Amino acid sequence: MGAAEKRQVLAQVNFEVIPANRSRVLGKKWARRVSLWVWRAINEFWHYLFYASVVRKVGPDSEDIILRNSSEELRNRY
Repeated sequence: MGAAEKRQVLAQVNFEVIPANRSRVLGKKWARRVSLWVWRAINEFWHYLFYASVVRKVGPDSEDIILRNSSEELRNRY
């Protein structure tokens, strides 16, 4: 077997066998990353909605932010 044939066999092995495992590992890694990004986006959106409805009505330099500008349910809860 000449050097060119060995290179060809090695190229076939590298392109057919290893990327299958690599793609599985990368797929899991990217799925985890994407799910984290989606979770962070949902979390940021939820916090934005909450703070926009409760905190931003008062403005800075107020100590009882939740108590002064909230519904009766929140006043009773806290």
